[in-house]
Amino acid sequence: MNKQEIRTLRGQLILMGILFVGSLALAVFMAANRGFFEKYIEEKYGAMPASVQPLVERAETGRFDESDKEKFASLSDSERLALYDDWMSREDSPSGTPRALIEAAAS
Repeated sequence: MNKQEIRTLRGQLILMGILFVGSLALAVFMAANRGFFEKYIEEKYGAMPASVQPLVERAETGRFDESDKEKFASLSDSERLALYDDWMSREDSPSGTPRALIEAAAS
């Protein structure tokens, strides 16, 4: 196929068809090998720091006062990320932790 043929309508349609068939083949390949790809993209969660654990337990039980809000507000980004990791890794996801983080961020 030379440059003149590519510039015609027929040439453009052939190129689009080749791209479509190629992307379809790639999609089928990825779907057939899903297990291979998923082991590399699964989320991994870190452990909860022991210093934050009592604060999380108070938030989960609803015994959350103003001093706890200040403690939540003063957490570093890595500690907040650890809270998220703990919340996501539990099967019984506690509802108090996200609510406490939102309240602390709002103040």
